[in-house]
Amino acid sequence: MSEIVYVMTNQAMPGIIKIGRTNDIELRIRSLDSTSLPLPFECHYAARVESAIEIERILHTLFAEQRIRPNREFFRLSPEKVVTALRLTAHQDVTPRIGVFEDAEEQRAVTETRVRRDRINLRAINVPVGAELVFSRDIDIKCTVINETQVEYQGTVTSLSRSALNILHAQGYSVSSVSGSVFWMYEGETLDERRQRIESEQFEITA
Repeated sequence: MSEIVYVMTNQAMPGIIKIGRTNDIELRIRSLDSTSLPLPFECHYAARVESAIEIERILHTLFAEQRIRPNREFFRLSPEKVVTALRLTAHQDVTPRIGVFEDAEEQRAVTETRVRRDRINLRAINVPVGAELVFSRDIDIKCTVINETQVEYQGTVTSLSRSALNILHAQGYSVSSVSGSVFWMYEGETLDERRQRIESEQFEITA
């Protein structure tokens, strides 16, 4: 019997993801919503597979060094790293095409938090003007850095998030907002990973 292996994120826990399995992805998202977290979980990617227990075990082993606690399914890891691994397996993409939120207020809170988090300064993370960024879901999709906050994609100057959203819509997703820094990559790491690494290195220097 097939099950779903999922990658979930929560805007209240930047840089941390959850890797697990379920029979019903929307029910699982709602069951994880609790008063202990101010924002609901979002499904970044969901794959229906024939051997969910085995694939989940492989993913947990593959990313063991990034696991926060041995008895929990949380990892300090870019969600796109797990998506890359899942895309190597035989699976059906069953990621919910729209957000699973109880009401409009939840959607607004998540979107506002994402927008604040996604205000990334490319110069501050050592990505120069003229640099070529690669889209994590398709390495043939690229854009060029124009300034500290904008890129040129298909001849249009736009933001990281808007370009990523347009690409995902073209791929069939109906999400209303995304963090472009999670999808665009430079020198082998997503921009979000790069920001977290540089911030961590700066903290270690000043500590």
